[in-house]
Amino acid sequence: MQHLGVGLAAGLVGMAADAMVEDINYTMVTDIQISEKTNASVQTDNVAALKQGTSGYKVQTSTQTGNQHKYQTRVVSSANKVNLKFEEAKPVLEDQLAKSVANIL
Repeated sequence: MQHLGVGLAAGLVGMAADAMVEDINYTMVTDIQISEKTNASVQTDNVAALKQGTSGYKVQTSTQTGNQHKYQTRVVSSANKVNLKFEEAKPVLEDQLAKSVANIL
């Protein structure tokens, strides 16, 4: 009977330890737009489909001319660790973003 009590106590301690451990994941999505100045004339056509209530759309178009090429991309950074706090994840996320931007340039 004494072995049963020790086994039960060990099981309860294991359950309590499992409850204190949590796998935390932070994901950061960053949209980036880079403009590159050029000597050539650049024409940009903009189209927007604006939702009107529950059933309709209003489409708007415009054209502008300038001297910049524009590029867009999305960068996803993540940090994953047991019991991770945001303060600890933030530098990791920022470092991943900085490396991605540096590779683009």
